[in-house]
Amino acid sequence: MIEDCQALWPYSAGRAWTTLAERRGAWLGDDLTATTLIGSLIDQAERCLPEPVTNARLNGHSWEQIAHALATSPDEARLRFGPDSPVADGRWPHDHQLVC
Repeated sequence: MIEDCQALWPYSAGRAWTTLAERRGAWLGDDLTATTLIGSLIDQAERCLPEPVTNARLNGHSWEQIAHALATSPDEARLRFGPDSPVADGRWPHDHQLVC
C-alpha cells in the first residue's frame, strides 16, 4: 500500500508522508500507522486551504472554478470558505498565522 501511494505522489505527498513518519519515528509498513499519518496530512492540508481559496476569490476566480479544483460543488465550497458562511471560521484570515 505505501509503495503504491508513494508511486502516485512521488514528490509532494510521498515526501510529506515519509518526512512526517521520520519526524514521529513511525514505521510506514504498519497500516494503522499509515492511516494515522494520512489523516494527519489531510488535517494539515485542510488548515492550509482558506488562504489560497480567499486569494483565488480576490483574484477573480468563481466558486465554480474553486469547487472544481477541490472536487466539490460550488455550494459546498462557498459554505466552507465564503466570508458570509455560517460554518466557515470567521476569524480567518484576520487572526490566523498559518505556515503552509
